[in-house]
Amino acid sequence: MNAAELSIINCLYINNLEIDNSTFTSSISISPLPSTISNFILDNVEAKTINITSANENATITISNNSLLENVTLTGFKKVVIQTCPKLKSVTLGNTTEELQITTCSRNSTTLKINESDDWDIDLSGLTNLKSVCFATNDSNYTANVKRVKLPDGCKLPAYAFYRTSITEISSTGTVYLLSAPSGTTYVSYIFYNTPLTTGLQYLRINNDCKSLAGIFGRGSGGGGLLTLQEVSTFLNNIPIDNNVVSISGMFFGQTALVYNKENNFNEYKNQTCSLSLAKFTKVNSIASVFSHTGVTFFNKYIFTNKNNTSYVGKDYNGDINVYAALTPTTNPNILYCTIDSLSGIIGKISILDMFVTFNSADTTLKGGTTKLQLIDGNGDTYSETDAKNIKIKQFFNGGINKIKKIFSV
Repeated sequence: MNAAELSIINCLYINNLEIDNSTFTSSISISPLPSTISNFILDNVEAKTINITSANENATITISNNSLLENVTLTGFKKVVIQTCPKLKSVTLGNTTEELQITTCSRNSTTLKINESDDWDIDLSGLTNLKSVCFATNDSNYTANVKRVKLPDGCKLPAYAFYRTSITEISSTGTVYLLSAPSGTTYVSYIFYNTPLTTGLQYLRINNDCKSLAGIFGRGSGGGGLLTLQEVSTFLNNIPIDNNVVSISGMFFGQTALVYNKENNFNEYKNQTCSLSLAKFTKVNSIASVFSHTGVTFFNKYIFTNKNNTSYVGKDYNGDINVYAALTPTTNPNILYCTIDSLSGIIGKISILDMFVTFNSADTTLKGGTTKLQLIDGNGDTYSETDAKNIKIKQFFNGGINKIKKIFSV
């Protein structure tokens, strides 16, 4: 069917409504969509403007494959799905919306506007029932021109939520929670992968549902990431100790604006005012390339377990402390991935709370073998094994890395 517009007004007793393969050069207007219709689909139905109000607040609407669509107003729906509408410019949603998914839309140069306010292109902060927002579902189904976004308190972002979008800033009236998805034998995140995000990490949190932060802020080997040390440090500081994250591989891969090194950042390291701490990720089994292709070469506070394989972070501890894992595979000589029993042949750096150790030789058999290492303590002083100038150094060298009897507070 081809026509200028379609209007259905106050037809309350329609039990079934199907509109297929039709073109309306102007608009589609339905008010209200009867409460008997709980799942309304407009697929391959062309219209420049769509305005629909649902009488069923638990209803779902799906709009897909509309090459003309520019403006949408949807009121009274619980779930809104808009797919493959490349010219989409503006969406207006009512407060009943709990789940929003807009993918493969706005592929032109126009920035997508949703409930636009004076300060935000996408301002969903007034949708207090909104529980989930997603603008991408995988590496091809993404909505390009999503830039400045404000979300309501408690909103959740599933894996890939902003993947390859143009988002530069995220904000919230409270807290935004990050989720993950199964992928093979592990989990992935990729929520902000390959985006120009610069600010807003202070609003992001994880709960027990999040199993992975893999690739969440990754940019690829081409780099170009714009996240700063302060943003990243704030994000890591907000990670709860009792988290269930099992993978952080590639978490900041390619964030070239992220710079942290001993020469320029030792005071931050010493005073713990701005640090890159991985200490809270006590359950991870995949941390490859977490800081690869960044300006990060200096670290403090890693991942520790005690002899019962339970997590330990901070405070004095009298017992056997094992370094559980460090950073990434040895693709970068400044970074390593290891467990305490498999250090042989690794060149890299490892941090023991307020002490910093650099392995300078591939011969790093730490029990019964020759080691070439230097230790930089919390004051920035460098020691060799023969120096042993204070109790911390003596305990470190005498006990060996696997038998440290006391770790000082951080």
